[in-house]
Amino acid sequence: MFKIVGGFSDQRDTQRFLSSAIVEVQRPCSGPGGQPSDEIWFDYFADSGDGFDACATVAYLLAQETVDLAHPVKSTPGDSPAEERPVRTRRGSLLIHGGDAVYPVARTRAYEDRFTGPMRAMLDHTCDEHPILVGIPGNHDWMDGLNSWSKIMTQKGWVGGWRTAQERSYFASKLSEHWWMLGVDAHLGEYLDEGQIEFFKETAASFAPGTQVILCVPTPTWIHQSRHSEAHQVLDYLIRKSLKGRAEVRLVLTGDLHHYSRYEAEPASNTHLITAGGGGAFLSASHWLPPEIVLPAAESRDQGKSDPVQFEQRCVYPSAVQSKAVGRRWPSILWRNGGFPLIIGVLYLALGWNVLGASPDSLSTEALWSGLFRPGTVFWLAVSFVFCLLAAKSKAAKAWVVAVPHLGLHILSLSVLATLSRFLFENLDASFRVSRYLGSWFVAGTGAILGTLVSSFAFFLADRRGLDHLFLSSGIRSTQYRNFIRMRLDAEETLTVFPIGIDESPKDWAANSDGEGSWFQPDRPIQPHLIEDPIVIPLCPNERLG
Repeated sequence: MFKIVGGFSDQRDTQRFLSSAIVEVQRPCSGPGGQPSDEIWFDYFADSGDGFDACATVAYLLAQETVDLAHPVKSTPGDSPAEERPVRTRRGSLLIHGGDAVYPVARTRAYEDRFTGPMRAMLDHTCDEHPILVGIPGNHDWMDGLNSWSKIMTQKGWVGGWRTAQERSYFASKLSEHWWMLGVDAHLGEYLDEGQIEFFKETAASFAPGTQVILCVPTPTWIHQSRHSEAHQVLDYLIRKSLKGRAEVRLVLTGDLHHYSRYEAEPASNTHLITAGGGGAFLSASHWLPPEIVLPAAESRDQGKSDPVQFEQRCVYPSAVQSKAVGRRWPSILWRNGGFPLIIGVLYLALGWNVLGASPDSLSTEALWSGLFRPGTVFWLAVSFVFCLLAAKSKAAKAWVVAVPHLGLHILSLSVLATLSRFLFENLDASFRVSRYLGSWFVAGTGAILGTLVSSFAFFLADRRGLDHLFLSSGIRSTQYRNFIRMRLDAEETLTVFPIGIDESPKDWAANSDGEGSWFQPDRPIQPHLIEDPIVIPLCPNERLG
């Protein structure tokens, strides 16, 4: 539905008449004599606006002037066991938000509560050198036609201590003589507007020879193409039409999937595809990610597509073992996702009322069994069955393995609960109507628990069968394994990428009594660490673009 609404409310065609989308980044004056520093730091995070604890954890670290990262140093033969040496990093002069600042629906109040509020609470203001905040919208940001997102990101205002600097939903920023960052608004993954393509063409025309590009995109199209062969087409088209022959894309950053993963081109060309959507939303499973991918997909029908390039998986966070362990907590959906049992309870209330009303004057066993085959009962059970089929999307053939047990367990649950209600309420000294009423609410209350466990188990099966991972992850709503990216560009124009992970988010926050820094302090120290060794991307000529 929101694809239809977003299509009619697409603002990008009018943005081309606004001023340039070039964002200037000032180097901090930390060099000798107050001169601009010979290095620049910048940060990237995405998918932030969900629960407070996880969002505030990432925002708290982004706000600190320095963050020390733990990472085990690899031992060499004969050395003592590896010791952790902290790696000191600095707050970025530029902060990039990769999309989906709020969940699940884009509203002005939601941005205030779930994005600008936590960011301001962790960095209320800055003095002298104000870091810049830029971003690109994700699919959830587009749900109100980008109205709420635009009010925050394109008005050249403030989000806490960060100054917003863009006027369009896409941007370009010159980081150094040979490094640029480009932020792309792919709408809902459908197409790029002509104004945006022309902007990137004009920007690329000003590139110095040998320019390297960091590309920020809303979704990991290289992952999504496993289900939709044309998913990468839009990004591939942009690179061909705007950048080919003028620059080389060395790093692509995205969110959308709420974990960390990195793929590198083979043979090793120092081109990396990084998903870092751990800014605060529920954790996404990572154990299903393919070990290698080919871009563009061989099944793509795009006649002008680029030559295929193979990418190998280098790192995922959480690891496959950790991801599966989180999935095994599927029963926790019952108490971690209060809205879902409520929905199931309403469904069982309707089913119970329908089954128990099969006979006009009794709750006999025969009446209960006939109630299971009434049109209303069959309809709602069919909804449960079709739900599993649709969730599997392109793998519907395999979905029967989950859909049939899902339906069967719900029928069994309903039968057991209806039978129990008969024994409990049939012999009450009350009218049939009262007995039916009490029995229906008994089925609803117990069905909310039992039915939630049934559906949660179906989500677990769908995850393990590779049919769908979103329902299980969004149901568990884990706040573990947060992540964001910190980058440094030094005097030699070597880019170093620091992938930062936080295994556990604090659950309690206390007001900061000293009046300095963040408004709130976590109840225990946050322990950020490097997810993997820093990724070093040296400046090199773009000979392959010819």
